[in-house]
Amino acid sequence: AMHTLFLVATVFGATLWIAQFTLSLFGIGDGHDAGLGDGGADTDGSDADHDGWFAGLLSFRALVAALTAFGLAGLAADAAHWSPLASVAAAMGTGLLAMALVAVLMRSLQALGQDSTVRIERAMDATGVVYLTIPPDQTDAGKILLTLGGRTVELRAVTRRSEPIPSGAPIRVTDLLGPDLVEVIPDPLAPGASRRG
Repeated sequence: AMHTLFLVATVFGATLWIAQFTLSLFGIGDGHDAGLGDGGADTDGSDADHDGWFAGLLSFRALVAALTAFGLAGLAADAAHWSPLASVAAAMGTGLLAMALVAVLMRSLQALGQDSTVRIERAMDATGVVYLTIPPDQTDAGKILLTLGGRTVELRAVTRRSEPIPSGAPIRVTDLLGPDLVEVIPDPLAPGASRRG
């Protein structure tokens, strides 16, 4: 009976994992577990972190991982001829560990995404230098380097100017066009800017 329980858990969990992975390849279901605990973050960061951690444990991905790990560990214990109680205990412990690991991973990925959003928002009116020449009239994107939050960030950049902005030129961000795309102008406050015209 226990063998059947573990086998069903393994097959069901693995099937859900494969289905989720396949759907993600087509962009379906992305972010299903994202955005947890955002509400009220500005009011009480500690409560938001706790709520986000608990929600992460109960996320679909974490539950699927727990179910699959529960079944696999149970089958392994059963094959080793452990007692039913010991097999269930090992299966539950492994399942909880898998759930916690997936929750930690999801929280880390979510934090990276939020950090990226914060960086791009801080880029407005920031100054930096051109890394790859920016073509004129927004015909294509070049690249710039900005220092945001103490870190150097590379972003794609376009300009409305009729002339390209060469590598090494100081620039100022005037608009945010996308997650990694900004509009820039030559920095009018940079030393020598007035002489360059």
